[in-house]
Amino acid sequence: MKYILFFVLQISCFSFGQNRTFDISNDSILLVKMDENLLFVSKNKLEEVIKEHPEFLNIDYNSPDILYAKNSKGFESEVGQDDYYLFYAYFLSKNQNSEIDKINRNKLLEIYTSLNRIYALLDNGGTGFAHLYKRLYGYAEYSLLIYNNNIQDEIKVDFKQQKTLFIKNLELIVSNRLQNEWNYSNSEKKKIQIELNKLIEIIKKSITDTYLLLETQKFMFSTYQTY
Repeated sequence: MKYILFFVLQISCFSFGQNRTFDISNDSILLVKMDENLLFVSKNKLEEVIKEHPEFLNIDYNSPDILYAKNSKGFESEVGQDDYYLFYAYFLSKNQNSEIDKINRNKLLEIYTSLNRIYALLDNGGTGFAHLYKRLYGYAEYSLLIYNNNIQDEIKVDFKQQKTLFIKNLELIVSNRLQNEWNYSNSEKKKIQIELNKLIEIIKKSITDTYLLLETQKFMFSTYQTY
């Protein structure tokens, strides 16, 4: 089911990055498309955010975690942090809008949302995964920034071999965790295993190069309990 969500968010014309102009003339702005759900913001709110948080106009190479730690005023709650990461993704995406950017962004989002769903199932849900679901849009956009600016350390690896090892490791983690999850009955575990396998397959298909593999590993091992 598709939902259209509205942040009460406004802006007219602001400097954006190097010699760029950020011009908004519509009453509401599409902040992010989350699966089939559309999240809009009003121009008034967006204008307010830019005035209070000019760092969004010059993100440079800062991750959302670093920017939020330094500029959390007005976004102090868990929900506020979610919103901050969505704004981060929105503004950074304005500098990353080529066709290849769109392709890589979609792959990263497929991977990160699938991982989040996997661990939500293994941990029997929780509000933390709902918060992380919104924040991973910021993480995905940052991963795209790393790729576009060649910040990722050059590591020569056998991509096919390393990808195979990663997927096997993920499958092992999933199998062990699900087997030891006492909140589910055996019949429930069988159904969940089917969904988990589908999610792993999505990840497998989305990892198409070494960069995506490295970013996936970095995101998973820094975000979730992988034992």
